Amino acid sequence: MQPVNDISPKESSELTVCLIQALNDAIDSGTDEPSIVANIAKNIPAYLKKSSRLGSFNFSSGSIANVPGSIFVHQTPKVSYTGIGKTKSGQPKSIEVGDLLLLSTIQSNTGEVSRRAMLFQAKMFESIPVSDTGNSEQHKLYNEWPIFHYLRSTRDLNGMYRWICDLDLHGSAKYLLLKDTVSPLGGWPHWLHSRLPDASALTANPTDPLSHYFCFVHEIYNFILGNAGKEFKVLNKKEYDDLSTQHSDIVKNFHVSGIIQPICPWQEGWSLLINDLLRITSQKRTRLMGSKTRKGARGVNTSSYKGEESNKVMSILNKFGFFSEPPSTHEADDEEPSIGLNIIEFTLISNERFRD
Repeated sequence: MQPVNDISPKESSELTVCLIQALNDAIDSGTDEPSIVANIAKNIPAYLKKSSRLGSFNFSSGSIANVPGSIFVHQTPKVSYTGIGKTKSGQPKSIEVGDLLLLSTIQSNTGEVSRRAMLFQAKMFESIPVSDTGNSEQHKLYNEWPIFHYLRSTRDLNGMYRWICDLDLHGSAKYLLLKDTVSPLGGWPHWLHSRLPDASALTANPTDPLSHYFCFVHEIYNFILGNAGKEFKVLNKKEYDDLSTQHSDIVKNFHVSGIIQPICPWQEGWSLLINDLLRITSQKRTRLMGSKTRKGARGVNTSSYKGEESNKVMSILNKFGFFSEPPSTHEADDEEPSIGLNIIEFTLISNERFRD
């Protein structure tokens, strides 16, 4: 299903300018790739709520877009796969699953609900085309999605196998390319082909070499309106536990026996991956903060609801306890790098009908 969500030129400009300001401020105040991505996760909810009435974009079409919150979790889960390189000690390398996860819940005017996600691996760049992503193992994961297993995640997930066998992953698991300074020539509208080389933030399909360069602001714009991302299913604990174990056992048995491609239902692996990341981050949370808080880049950073109860009910993050459980007071060591998984969530109550 694909929702049709058209907004007026004025509303489009307001939303676009808001996203550009959030992104430019994130780049200006960041010192490196992890800090810029963390700033993006903090800024987008804060800027959208600041510029919109009661924290919502109430479009003339009748659709309502909300930003429940953003989360930063210190330390991202790591995975490994057969054929990956070795460390100096001779052990298989482990790589991050991603740096930024976008989540969306879309409710149509008939009450039908769709969940979508996009996953990004961030990388600094100077110009396009990008000839070297800097990590061939990470590039292979996003380009080919070989069978992989978790190494550094949670006790329950360590050693669990996954195979993401969907056919259209390149549109939803992409590279996020960032410059370390805001380009004076990269302003709105970023997505015009002639302006792409000057943009400060782009996305790219993880082909070899990278392809389909696209404006990051336009990517988020489309995602907020329900016109981007890949559908997934939010699994309750029993559904997740049963499917996680069953999927892992089947994939592992096929993999060990030498059969390269086990048979699994489409979207099963993608849904499991997104649920994995949500459950890992919910268990690794260390501190919750309001979206307007500028300090505390480590731990968990979430924005508040400000009484938006209907939005809270729709929220995926709320279903995983991010906004109901009391925070821990643990702080990460200041000498540890600010590397982690950033999550931004959007909800859309759409007045447009879904189309196939």
